[in-house]
Amino acid sequence: SDTLALEGSYSSGKSTHSADWSADGTQLLVGEISRGGVLLFEFNPTTSTLTTPPTIMVGTGSVSAVKFSPDNDYFVTGAWGDGTGVRVYSFNSGVPSATLLDVVDTGAPLMVDLIWWPDGSKFAVGCQSGSANLRVYSFDGSDSSLVDSDSSIDVLGLALTSDASTLFTGGGASTGNIKTYKVGSTGSLSEIASKTQASGGGTDAIALNNSQKVI
Repeated sequence: SDTLALEGSYSSGKSTHSADWSADGTQLLVGEISRGGVLLFEFNPTTSTLTTPPTIMVGTGSVSAVKFSPDNDYFVTGAWGDGTGVRVYSFNSGVPSATLLDVVDTGAPLMVDLIWWPDGSKFAVGCQSGSANLRVYSFDGSDSSLVDSDSSIDVLGLALTSDASTLFTGGGASTGNIKTYKVGSTGSLSEIASKTQASGGGTDAIALNNSQKVI
């Protein structure tokens, strides 16, 4: 049977709320809350070792969501209600180094999840509370622009089909556990379905399997 083995560890004394692997599995991006920031670790799959301390430490405040772009040239972070907002960085994996490109939505609270479009042209942000908790941005390589949003839900998780035609959100019971949106070519959203669990509980995480089914 398959087993899990710890290959490396690091403690900064702060809480880790999110993490994301680079496309090639050699770099790990970690977001810390409690006035932490973004940490980048190098991972050697041959020796199964994780570099410590981290290679990059970007002090952006309390970071509750992080996500590499599909081409690994950028990453985006979301804040845990401390006013630092959504931040987009260019990323040089060879050095490695990160450069801040854009800051948006500094007033948005409690950002929980992020997801990129497969072609890197857009990304979505999910927030646990506040207004416009689902937000879609276009991205041109330097600037981010809000395309569409939905203020009727709390978002705890995001999932996007591989062709970027359908977006799913998981959230609180009061606004529908799982919502389904048709996504236009510009990133516009049209809600097409809503599902609430009979138990009345919320949906804290959401994903798609290889058949593009919600799990």
